[in-house]
Amino acid sequence: MAVLAVTTMRLFKAFNDFSSAQGIDLNIAAKTHGLFRAAGLADIEVDLVARVHPSGHFRRQTLISFVNNIREQLIEGGHIGRDELDREIAALEAHLADPGVQVTSHMFYRLTGRAPVV
Repeated sequence: MAVLAVTTMRLFKAFNDFSSAQGIDLNIAAKTHGLFRAAGLADIEVDLVARVHPSGHFRRQTLISFVNNIREQLIEGGHIGRDELDREIAALEAHLADPGVQVTSHMFYRLTGRAPVV
């Protein structure tokens, strides 16, 4: 399990580094409440939604899909080497194939607010 944690963290680091270099804020959802408040909304309510994907569910592969979508950019940008990426994806795929492994979705923030009547 410790090897997988290191592998997963390496994939996340490469993905985060690439995203950051592209100006993408992967943590924007957690900041949405403050953005709503700064925009002047009132009565803001936040619900956090996460799902657990059982064995065989296609969303268990979400990180792998994201990484594969930008595979060449990750390698060409120097975020991770080709061989290292292949090894880490293979390790993650093997881990995700275990039906005893619980896989949770990203956290989704559902916000509502009211624009004050002027």
